[in-house]
Amino acid sequence: MTTFKIIFSLLSFLCTVYAVFCTIKIILTWIPGTNMGFTRFLSAICDPYLKLVSKTRILHFGQLDFSPVLALGILALLSTVFSGIATEGKLGLGTVIGLILQMSFYTATSLLNFFILFLIIRYIVLISSRTAYTTSKFWQQFDYFISPIVYKISRFFSGGKMLSFKATLLISIVFFIATSIITSLVMSKLIQLVHYIPF
Repeated sequence: MTTFKIIFSLLSFLCTVYAVFCTIKIILTWIPGTNMGFTRFLSAICDPYLKLVSKTRILHFGQLDFSPVLALGILALLSTVFSGIATEGKLGLGTVIGLILQMSFYTATSLLNFFILFLIIRYIVLISSRTAYTTSKFWQQFDYFISPIVYKISRFFSGGKMLSFKATLLISIVFFIATSIITSLVMSKLIQLVHYIPF
């Protein structure tokens, strides 16, 4: 194995390990009374990065903070990118363009999939409830945030008709899942084509 491959294989491994540490740190923040030595160690190495990503204000919606998803998505992507470079054994123009496309696409996809997951959870909570009204501040904020989006999507597919919130959620879930699948297939082919650039 060449020095080039060793370096990028090591970078890929370090990104994976760091992502695991950050994941554990995020989970521990949800558990009260975990101020242990290991927790402080994780805070020391993970907090600077997590706080840096958290400065992306568009990922904050009231009390909802989606920045940890982006932070982990970036690390996972970098690990994949470094692994791909190590496998190819070179860093040409096609590889660089492909990496830029991958970083942009996978970051957006991570956020979209996380958003879809929340929509599905909200739908399950809604159909399990006797009324559409919720006293949960979390879901009230979430509903306030997604309402303009889901109602716009539902009106497009219903010919402008106003549907129930439950119906708009279901339509939006199907729409976003289909969008995620189609864009994944298109981007996968595009990235493959870019890698054929001969320099």
